[in-house]
Amino acid sequence: MFKQGNVLIAEINKGLLTSLEILLKKNFSRVLSANTFAQVRTILLTESVDVLVLDINGYSAKENRADFINQIRELNPRIEFVLLATFAEVEAAVEGVKKGAFDFVIKPWNNDKLIISVRNALAVRAYKQEVGRAESIKEELHVQGSYFWGISPVMQKLYNTVHRVANTDMPVLINGEYGTGKELLAKEIHFISQRRNSFYTTVDPGKTNGDPFCEELFGCEKGRDGAVSARAGKMELAQNGTLLINNIDRLSISDQLVLLNVIKTNKYNKIGSDILSDASVRFICTSGKNLEQMTANGIFNEELYNKISTVQISIPPLAQRKDDIIPLAKILLDKYVGKYDKQITDFTADAKELLVYSRWPGNISELAVTIEKAVILCPEKEIPPAFLFLKPAGPEDVYNLFSNLEQEKNGARQETLEEMEIRVIKGVLAKNGGNMTLTASQLGVTRQTLYNKGKKYRLID
Repeated sequence: MFKQGNVLIAEINKGLLTSLEILLKKNFSRVLSANTFAQVRTILLTESVDVLVLDINGYSAKENRADFINQIRELNPRIEFVLLATFAEVEAAVEGVKKGAFDFVIKPWNNDKLIISVRNALAVRAYKQEVGRAESIKEELHVQGSYFWGISPVMQKLYNTVHRVANTDMPVLINGEYGTGKELLAKEIHFISQRRNSFYTTVDPGKTNGDPFCEELFGCEKGRDGAVSARAGKMELAQNGTLLINNIDRLSISDQLVLLNVIKTNKYNKIGSDILSDASVRFICTSGKNLEQMTANGIFNEELYNKISTVQISIPPLAQRKDDIIPLAKILLDKYVGKYDKQITDFTADAKELLVYSRWPGNISELAVTIEKAVILCPEKEIPPAFLFLKPAGPEDVYNLFSNLEQEKNGARQETLEEMEIRVIKGVLAKNGGNMTLTASQLGVTRQTLYNKGKKYRLID
């Protein structure tokens, strides 16, 4: 499942080409290589290629970069590019990204970063190929049963768990923070199960319009105006299918007992009937709270918890699946660009870095709102950090760092401004794990200025 994708390496240095082949063959299903543009062209005409890993040093002197990318696009419109560039070629690499490349990686490359970049490019290409520009991700998932799994290790583990339990009839409890996509995962379990005939969701108990839970489950015979207007309950509608109990942690104790009785007996009463009917329904429940703790505190029925938690699936928060942030962001970008008829093609490199290193307490829901707002407001073809309206983590740390540096002197000779600048840049870089975008933002300078100072003071390679 996860070792997939056809990758083409374009590299004129045979030693580097061999190293890239060895690395990528361990991680992708098929790896091809080329030394010249003529070989690249031949391979693209005869082979299926998903991602092109291109060392721009070998082609920038002979080919106009924009024309080169356009030529490749003509041969394979859906191909994604990952560019390799030295620090001296960063500006050229950024220009390449502006012309349509997915990402760039600095040489000498970090193996993990290169693999992640290629996987991200594959994930985005696969999603575009499968569902195109979705008008609504939720609608696409509901119709297609196509869940975006991403490429992070925690999601690979989740994928394996889901596919082991999907075809059973056992109840499933999906745990996760707000915005992680619990309902979407419930729909995915439904669509890959044997019960894909019908899928119904109960109203969030915290957002009801006054309908009693049992009325929603079993239906009613009268409308709110008193007129006879029989309305089927979700139990009847979901027969031989799946019934999702959203935010089960919000159910009242009495409603918990109603649900427990149905799950225990596999029976329920239809509207206006005293005859018990079989409840051939697969229950999936979601919770944003710790039900085990709620049970221990006596605010959730212990027997119901035991019934619904035989299989528990926890969706990791977005902060624990950073490898998936850029692919998800690009999917959402495509969605909102289509919705608002904008000409935006991508995020700037700095914006991508900021997206990855943000905390995302609202998870995918927050990411979606952030990108929709950026698409609406941004007048450029690429979204820069300013239009994401995200605050880098810990700006107060910069003030603390300056204070600490002053205190550390302890009567020593007065530092020069240059020495202090070196210490401050070095300290903030260390605090941010070497992240240039966050460091530049916290120091109040541009990323290019920070890069220039870092090179000047030999703080970066």
